[in-house]
Amino acid sequence: MLPLRFFNLCIIHENKGRAVRDGAVKVIMTKIMNGTHVDELLAILAVIASHQKVVDELGDLGAVPCLLRIIRESTCDRNKENCIAILHTICLNDRTKRRTMRDEESAYGTISKLARNGTSRAKRKANGILERLNRAVNLTHTA
Repeated sequence: MLPLRFFNLCIIHENKGRAVRDGAVKVIMTKIMNGTHVDELLAILAVIASHQKVVDELGDLGAVPCLLRIIRESTCDRNKENCIAILHTICLNDRTKRRTMRDEESAYGTISKLARNGTSRAKRKANGILERLNRAVNLTHTA
């Protein structure tokens, strides 16, 4: 019940910043990493991930490998969709995390698999990440 109430509060834009300031991101990621309320907390994280401070904090907390692992191991399409949506936001706003995504893609093809087999939203977000990763590689090779 509590995650649902918190989710409803976080939908309101002004509350996103307040949640971040009050330490919600660290609590959410700790619980996700411990396997507690993963479904609900990924949904909340997907809602608040549009806040730049959330992106920064997720990077500091090691969220990228965790989210990629969930995509690889989960059988829940909604969880995969929320993970890739969060990763898409991180990819757009934090270049430093693209290397981790690129390494994951090289090792497991996690994002490509989701781009082929995910929900329509997951496919769209995964393809967006792949385009960014490919663009970054092409810029590196042409420079």
